[in-house]
Amino acid sequence: AKEGYNIKVKVKGFADTTCYLAYYYGSRILVSDTFNIDAKGVVQFKGNEKLPGGIYLAVFPGSKYFEMLVNTDNQEFALETDTADFVNSMKVTGSPDNKLFNDYQRYLGKKQKVIAELKKQKDATQNEDSIALIDESIGAVEKDIKTYRETLTKENPNAFLSAIIQAMWEPEIPEIPKNEKGDPADPQFAYKYFKSHYWDKYDFSDGRLVRTPIFNNKITYYLDNLTLKLPDSINVSADFIIDKAKANPDAFRFALSQITYNYETSKIMGMDAVFVHLAQKYYLTGFATWMDSTNMAKMTERVNRLKYNLVGLKAPELLMPDLDNNNVSLHAIKSDFVVMVFWDYNCGHCKKEMPDF
Repeated sequence: AKEGYNIKVKVKGFADTTCYLAYYYGSRILVSDTFNIDAKGVVQFKGNEKLPGGIYLAVFPGSKYFEMLVNTDNQEFALETDTADFVNSMKVTGSPDNKLFNDYQRYLGKKQKVIAELKKQKDATQNEDSIALIDESIGAVEKDIKTYRETLTKENPNAFLSAIIQAMWEPEIPEIPKNEKGDPADPQFAYKYFKSHYWDKYDFSDGRLVRTPIFNNKITYYLDNLTLKLPDSINVSADFIIDKAKANPDAFRFALSQITYNYETSKIMGMDAVFVHLAQKYYLTGFATWMDSTNMAKMTERVNRLKYNLVGLKAPELLMPDLDNNNVSLHAIKSDFVVMVFWDYNCGHCKKEMPDF
C-alpha cells in the first residue's frame, strides 16, 4: 500500500453493490475506478500506483457521494459514515487532512444554515430596519467564516485544505484613492486592483489544485469577467495564466488545453484568433509535449486554414475572371464595402436563393 493507495470506506446504507472513485478535473467529474461494496458496507479503494493529489469523490448508487482529500504522500487511511448524513456522521482514521476537512465541512454547514435562515427572514419582511439588521447579522456570520479560514490556514500551513482555502481567496478592494476634489482618482481603480491581485494567493506550483473545481473556476472568471472580450486582450490574459502555470506540469497542461479548447469551440465571432495565437505559440512550437503526431497534424492544418482569415486581417489577394474572362484583383477594388458570394450554379439551393440575392 505504501507504493500505491489503500482507502478503506465503510458506509451504512449500502451493501453488495458497486461504487466509483472519482475526481474533479476542470468542470468535469471523471471516474478513476470502479469498486465493489461488500455485505458489511465496506469498500476498499486500492491500487498499485499512487493517486495524483486532489479532491476525490466516493460515488454510490443514486448519485449519492461524499468528498475526500487525497494528498500526494499519505494515501492509506479509513473513513466511516452513514448515507443519512455523510458529513456529520464521518469518522476519520489515519488522515489528518481528512479530519481537518471534515471539521471544516461541519463548521461551514452550520454557518450556511444560519445564513439561509437569515435570508429566509429577509425575504419575508419589507421593513427596512429589519432588513438592515438581518444584513448586519449575515455580515457577522460571513466574518466568522473568514476568521475561521484565516485561523485554520495559519495553524495548519502545510495542510492540503489550507492550500485549497488560499486558492479560493479573492482580494478585498481597499479604499479608493481620491483626488483633490474628493472624486475617485481613477474610476477603474477597483477593477484594476482586483484583477492585479486576483492570483496573489494561488499556488500554481501545487498540482493537487488541478484536480479540484477551483483552478478551472478561477481561469473562467478571470477570462470572462476580468478581461475585455477582444482577442488581443484575451491573448494577454491567457498568456499570463499559462506562463504562471508552467510552475507545474499538470497545471500547465490543464491551463493550456482548457483555454485553447474554450476558444477553439467558442460561438463568439472572432475568438478563433485566440485559438490561432495559442496554437502557434505553444502547440506548434513543441511546448505541448503530450500531443501525438496525428492530433498535432490536425491542429496544424486547422491553424493554416484560419490564420489568414481572422476578423480584422486584410483578405488574401484573389485574382478571379469576370464575365469577359479578364482577371480582377480583389485588392484593386476601391470601395467602402466588398461583398464576396461563393456559390455553385448546379446547387439547387443556390438556384433558388441567388436570383433573390
